[in-house]
Amino acid sequence: TNQAITAVNLAESFVLVSRERSGTGFSSDDFLRTRLTSTTNLEMALNAGSGNTNAWQVVTFAGSLVQRNIVTLASGSASTTVAIPTPVDTTRSFLLFSYNSGTGTAANIGQKMLRGWLSHGNEITFQRNNTGVATAIAWEVVQLPVGNTVIEALSSQAAAAATSDVTFA
Repeated sequence: TNQAITAVNLAESFVLVSRERSGTGFSSDDFLRTRLTSTTNLEMALNAGSGNTNAWQVVTFAGSLVQRNIVTLASGSASTTVAIPTPVDTTRSFLLFSYNSGTGTAANIGQKMLRGWLSHGNEITFQRNNTGVATAIAWEVVQLPVGNTVIEALSSQAAAAATSDVTFA
């Protein structure tokens, strides 16, 4: 689906999206990939299905630098790295991504749940626990103007823990 939007500056704009979907299993209609394909178009893609409710915002942050692309995590791969065309300062940058995939094994959520992070100022890493289904990932790296700060870390949560605290260094 293509959604016409008011013209934006692609170098300073990024997409935020959330959605809801009914169902009892994880399949090709549960994960929505969104990306700006032009200054006036937002693309929203599922592998299958309809009847979803999507909430999206296109945000322009003056003075920021936004880089974007799309990558496929192959069905047999648990991770992939992506080069960022222009290296960023990770102390003021963050990663946004969305993705869609085929059904794979409906009960195997580990095939379809991804995490992504800025592994270096010039590289993104995407990772999942299980393989078995190809996943198309639309990513955006946003570098905020000088004077802004981003704190980034990886943390784990114990299986039985409903909450966990993270200390900022």
